[in-house]
Amino acid sequence: MPENSNRQETFKISKSRNFFMDSVARNSAFVFCAIFCAICLLSTTSTGIAFAATFQSEKSQIASVSDIANLIEQLDSDNFQLRELAASQLIEIGEPAIGPLAFKSFECTPETCWRIKKTLEQICTTGSETVFYKTTGILQLRFDTGSAAMNQRLSQLKAKWKTQRKKEAFARLRKHGAKIVDPWEGIALPEQTAAQQLIQARGMGANFVLINGEFVEVKSNSTQTQIRTKRKVSLSEQKKRISTILKSELKEVRKLVLGANQATPTNQTNQDALELQRLMMRDALFAPGVGSSSGGVTVELAENWKGESAKLKDLSEIPKLTELKLTKQALDKETIAAISEIPTLTKLVIEQCQIDLPAIKKANWPHTLTEIELGKTKLKTELIESLRSLTAAQMMTFRDCDFKGVGFDSLRKLDKLRGLRLKDSQIPKEFFKVAQRMTQLTYLNFETCQFNTVDYKELKQKRDKLQITYTAQAFLGVQGPTDLTGISQDLPCVISQVIAASGAEAGGLKADDLIKAVDGEAVAIFEDLRLQIAQHYPGDTLTLDISRGGKKLKLKVTLTGRTIDQ
Repeated sequence: MPENSNRQETFKISKSRNFFMDSVARNSAFVFCAIFCAICLLSTTSTGIAFAATFQSEKSQIASVSDIANLIEQLDSDNFQLRELAASQLIEIGEPAIGPLAFKSFECTPETCWRIKKTLEQICTTGSETVFYKTTGILQLRFDTGSAAMNQRLSQLKAKWKTQRKKEAFARLRKHGAKIVDPWEGIALPEQTAAQQLIQARGMGANFVLINGEFVEVKSNSTQTQIRTKRKVSLSEQKKRISTILKSELKEVRKLVLGANQATPTNQTNQDALELQRLMMRDALFAPGVGSSSGGVTVELAENWKGESAKLKDLSEIPKLTELKLTKQALDKETIAAISEIPTLTKLVIEQCQIDLPAIKKANWPHTLTEIELGKTKLKTELIESLRSLTAAQMMTFRDCDFKGVGFDSLRKLDKLRGLRLKDSQIPKEFFKVAQRMTQLTYLNFETCQFNTVDYKELKQKRDKLQITYTAQAFLGVQGPTDLTGISQDLPCVISQVIAASGAEAGGLKADDLIKAVDGEAVAIFEDLRLQIAQHYPGDTLTLDISRGGKKLKLKVTLTGRTIDQ
């Protein structure tokens, strides 16, 4: 019995040992397979990541077709890191990747197709104008189902693209010494368009869209009302159109994309359309770099500008660049051509520049350029005549310019000119004679200019409909006589009040003093005194001949600048 029991115990131990060995063998095989699979997966992932990373270390090399194809294949990977690396490199490649991505979207899973769409959107906002229109055209062909969301997304992409282009242009220009003033720099664009805000304000649902100035509801089962009349395009037709877009230059691709989206012209006006216009005007006012010349972007290229004329092409990348100042620059043919391509330019300031006059004449200036200012420039008849090429210019300013020897008759040839401003200059008698015959002129302003007051009065008398004003920088500090209507400029120059802490008070002037002359030039009425003061600067000292209680006195008075309360 014990012998039998020992035999059974030995059998159990042996059986248990065999079971353990079999389990170890099975588990070892499983572990080996798992390790082998992990190594293979790691190898594949590492290879993919290494492949994507090669573009990061060799950005200067142009990616081949096979490289792009491999990166696009990685968009379908199960590895998140690999997908992100591949997408970032495709975005960096830019335009060469647009076509392969577009055609891949016809033969991939919905998830990969979505990733391709997002990659194209990123390429759209970081590329050139050509890249922008190519990608938006393809996005519309492949992913636009006629929904309001797609239109809103395209509007957002365009706003983001413009902001990015402006930011990059700012950086390049500032690197070469340009001074840029943008009152809206760093302010984000509104997240909603004017149309979206109006829809929300009226309590409309997301199924309302704007069609020809009217808001209409798009129903899911409606075949008559849609955002635009849109027929289904076959896959073969889509591929054909994408091929056409990819081969087109900027002008052609812009026409292809924008031409397809033109709304049907309509003359109908309603409250929705009017309110939308007001909202859009408000958006334009508060968007970055947008607005009038006072709220737009100002760029100044002064002596520290080190960029070549080729660098000026960046100016056309700045939305709402309204004012450009050039100081001590060579305005050669290339520079003038770059300036004339700025579509939103409204004011051009040129100071102490060497100007290529034939290039000025031949330039095709934008129709928005309505104001020209020349500063510290030796004026020549040829220069003024060359300005006739700026056909939209309505206001012209000459600041601290030398008018000697210039034929003022050439100003009469500027038939579009409506306003003329002269600053810090000596105005000869000839100018006033020519101004009498400049019938196109409606506004004339003098700021701290020296001229004969007799010539000024004669011009004002003969051109009574011409608005003539003068702006004074200096301040004497007296008030003139008054009549029943208030202060009158045509009464004798009797002081009614002396302003406290002014040059007049410091010089000893008192109320009831009668001013007879300024620096030897007779003063008959108070307007004459104002004309004399307007020709001087703060800090200038004048000799006044006055009569006080029947006594004649000479007083020296130093002019001051105006303070806020004056």
